[in-house]
Amino acid sequence: MSAAEVLQRLKTIGATVRPLPGGQLEVLTPGGLSDADRELIRAHKPELIQYLTTRPAPQMPVIRPDVLALCGLTDAEIEAMSARVAGLRRAGYGMDDTEQIADRLLMRDRTGLDMAACVECARFTGRRCVAQQPVGAPHELRRCSAFKGLSC
Repeated sequence: MSAAEVLQRLKTIGATVRPLPGGQLEVLTPGGLSDADRELIRAHKPELIQYLTTRPAPQMPVIRPDVLALCGLTDAEIEAMSARVAGLRRAGYGMDDTEQIADRLLMRDRTGLDMAACVECARFTGRRCVAQQPVGAPHELRRCSAFKGLSC
């Protein structure tokens, strides 16, 4: 099986795969990996890393100015949304939830609201706050005296 075929197999289960420094792979799946999928990745890991690091980067489509005017996002907002989506996906959120959370954070930024979400905080480990602050829903906006920088 080729690396492209392994990636296609993983794509059918909703997995995303990217190479990490040190010869590691990051595999994110909405429902986890089966033992067979883990074994498939292990068996083809060098080929997967080679394929992912040498293939050309996908070309981003050029957005027409009239379409950009309709969505009303600035370049900085687009960058922030992209970073948030990537960070929330790494945190294990599904694409629908990720988009809703990123939209909520965009509206917060536009209105100047002085609230943050735990998923944005460097002190949030994914399940708990290392500053011992109570965590409700990690994506809900709240005021927190222990908030420290963006992790997304």
